[in-house]
Amino acid sequence: AFLLLALLELDPRDGRLPALARYLEANRDARRFCWGTTETNAHALLALGAYYASQPVVEGRPQVRRAGDTLTNAGDGTAFVSWRSLTLPDASSVTNEASELRIERTFRTADGTTAADLGNLTCGDLLMVELKLSSAVARDYADLVIEDLLPGAFEPVHDALGSRLPNWVMRTDARDDRMLVFSRKFSLDKDEQVVYTYPVRVVSSGVYALPAVAVEAMYQPRLSARFGAGRVVVHD
Repeated sequence: AFLLLALLELDPRDGRLPALARYLEANRDARRFCWGTTETNAHALLALGAYYASQPVVEGRPQVRRAGDTLTNAGDGTAFVSWRSLTLPDASSVTNEASELRIERTFRTADGTTAADLGNLTCGDLLMVELKLSSAVARDYADLVIEDLLPGAFEPVHDALGSRLPNWVMRTDARDDRMLVFSRKFSLDKDEQVVYTYPVRVVSSGVYALPAVAVEAMYQPRLSARFGAGRVVVHD
């Protein structure tokens, strides 16, 4: 990214520029739509933005015509077309993933002793969500973010969250559709586990997709894990 910016400053017509831009684009993580850390993303976007802004504008009058799924430029200028497609993956296609870091999620009944039956819940039920982190190796971790996306039938019970947090948790952010947990620096031995538990209320009936819970180190994206996509059935 810095080389691309330097060459743009020295000579915007340098023949190495297109290859550098293609290299940057090809090294983006296609699954996560980014290059890595916040700093790395900023450098890459700054360089690519400067590169494309430096490209000459072709004069002319593009005329984009659509026939079914085909777009055709019938004019004498260059036409640029972009689109964005958002889809939800089939829950059956979402698999658990783990690197050195692992995460598990268990839904328990209100007393915390029994696993809840997610296929046979009732409106008004109180559940305890247990988030468990572990490591395949002994090492230090810092700046982890757990994102526990909730199905449409669940809401965090804000009044029951309490102010006492485990030593490894720096803070939490309970939203209507998710629970976010931010860690401080802490150490894990091999296969050692740390746990954070919070309550949710079942608020509506129906059949819902259960998103996976995910964890990622903010400044080391390779340290990430995902677990537990499925389905929730709630009766009146």
